[in-house]
Amino acid sequence: MPEDASTGGQTRSGSLGESTVHSRRTLLWALPFAAAFLPIVLLSVYAYQVAADSVHELIEAEHATAVANLAERMTKDINESVSLAHAIASVPITVKAVQERNSYTISSRLKAVVVAYPSIDHAYITDSEGRLWSEFPSASGSYGTSLADRDWYRFVRERAKPYVGGVSLRTDVYSQKPVIEIAVPIRSATGSFLGGLVFEYHAEQITKWLQSAKIAHGGHLYVVDHRGMLVAHPTYALERTLYAEYGNVAAIQTALSGTTLTSEYDDPLSGVRMIATFLPVVIGRNTWVVVAEQPADLAYGELRTVRRNITLAGASLSLVTLLLIFALARTSAKNLRLNRDLESKNTTLRDITSFVSHQLRAPVTAMRWTLESLLDGDSGELSAGVHTEVQGLYKVVIQNGDLINDILNVSRLDRGVIEVKLNTVALADIAERAIRDYRTPAEKAGLKLEILQSAQPVSVLADGDKLAEAVSNAVSNAIKHTKSGSITLKLRSDDHFGYIDVTDTGEGMPPEILAHLFDRTGIKGSNTDSAQSTGLGLFIARQFTRLMGGDVTVSAAVGKGSTFTYSVPLAGKEEK
Repeated sequence: MPEDASTGGQTRSGSLGESTVHSRRTLLWALPFAAAFLPIVLLSVYAYQVAADSVHELIEAEHATAVANLAERMTKDINESVSLAHAIASVPITVKAVQERNSYTISSRLKAVVVAYPSIDHAYITDSEGRLWSEFPSASGSYGTSLADRDWYRFVRERAKPYVGGVSLRTDVYSQKPVIEIAVPIRSATGSFLGGLVFEYHAEQITKWLQSAKIAHGGHLYVVDHRGMLVAHPTYALERTLYAEYGNVAAIQTALSGTTLTSEYDDPLSGVRMIATFLPVVIGRNTWVVVAEQPADLAYGELRTVRRNITLAGASLSLVTLLLIFALARTSAKNLRLNRDLESKNTTLRDITSFVSHQLRAPVTAMRWTLESLLDGDSGELSAGVHTEVQGLYKVVIQNGDLINDILNVSRLDRGVIEVKLNTVALADIAERAIRDYRTPAEKAGLKLEILQSAQPVSVLADGDKLAEAVSNAVSNAIKHTKSGSITLKLRSDDHFGYIDVTDTGEGMPPEILAHLFDRTGIKGSNTDSAQSTGLGLFIARQFTRLMGGDVTVSAAVGKGSTFTYSVPLAGKEEK
């Protein structure tokens, strides 16, 4: 049992590990997809939002224009009717006729108003007690009817100001129609209340304006009074009944409080979802609402088309992106495999190069010692011809040894196995070691090779052998490319570094050579002898110097010589 339990535990652990790896791979694949598709989704949402805002703005603009035009027209006409009633009630002839109960004069005036103003369907006058005593057109049995319980009567009697009421159905004194009562007081010269003049403004006039207004997508206008009663509608007839359903609409209640708004709502009469604009309008001393509406389904029909087009465009773009991602993923996977194969081959090649270089180094060194022994006469005197041949062979062996050393150094740098041993060393000693093997070649070339010491001794923290080898590379190059003049090693220092400036009076270098002088690929051209050099010397010199915390820089101009500057940290500054 313990063994089985243990085995079971290992199996679960393995499954968990595989699941974790699978989850990570899935996440790595999901990230590119998310990065690619998220901008598409955001762009689609943004485009749709812009389209939706544009459609909404167009709807609002159309509604705002329609309700504003109707409100202006309706307000102007009703106000003119109020002004007309006030003017008639104020003239002395009317006041005198009321005082005298001159029915003929009053009836004539009322008739003239109704005939001249079609929107005024009925006009009448009451006495101070609210009893109707003159009207036009006349209705049978209306004479003497008491209207004292009407809102307009109480208002004009108590406040002595014009009154504009809401919509009502006229049922008692004339034919049944929806009207708006406009009343003004009639007062004597001394200010006593004589009665009231009332115009019944026919709501059908407003309905005609509504029917002539055009709103897109089957839209229309309607008007609601301060009580929420429907005043006029292009579709519903109001001769037999008034509609109070709009009074329960929240948007209309908001508009009655004085706020203009545009919103969607369910029309209480048609049951259709509408997008509407609600405009509050002051009529007399009350607030009415003019509404422009159109079915939301039709109003946003174009938006649905835009949404469909955006969706199709987004889907197409997503498909193309998906195909590109798959293609890039396959290419990336292939490149990764190729890179791994190439790295493996490069590693093998570096190992082979290092091995071969090591194997070649021993025989070349042995050949060098043998040739040196022959030239020194250890095996007897050589004839002049043989001596010349051996001397030439010796130079070739020296050059091959240098080539092998360069290849070995580059291989070690690539593999990261080369080391520098930092010690405190005098900068002057490094300069001396760098030119030690080049005094004779410089003398034979007719060149002056010298060291300019600094005012104070300079000690640096460096690997003396490798720094001397790096500096000697610049000295060797200077001898090769300087026909006459001198080669100078100038020693100097600042607060942090010690410097060796190797300056020659040679042919110099153009900018295109300077740009790639320290590349590991080497420089092949007029400044190098490709038959005798790898061109890697300066690359190796810079890498050695940088391993010590310093660097190698160069300045040169064609025909004006070159200066190579080697910098390494001063001794005692490494802790700072």
